[in-house]
Amino acid sequence: MTHDEMIDVINHHKNGGKVEYKDHGAETWIKLLTEPLWNFARHDYRAQPEPMVIFAEVSYITGELLRASIEPMFHTGYKTTIKKFIEEQ
Repeated sequence: MTHDEMIDVINHHKNGGKVEYKDHGAETWIKLLTEPLWNFARHDYRAQPEPMVIFAEVSYITGELLRASIEPMFHTGYKTTIKKFIEEQ
């Protein structure tokens, strides 16, 4: 990590943001659940990504997806419903 990346993630945590870490060379990020010890020689750190939220208008008769958006929406059709999906990163 660069000095700027280290400063950014520490400031993110200082301001109440959630942080993830991984060992150098590993692929899986782990949510940091305790106060970090900031071992940059051994770990990479990043701000925990926000979950993606998708709204979908679906026919509740056929289950057909009619439209989707990342913005909240109201249903436009008769016999449709809006479903909210949250994808954890």
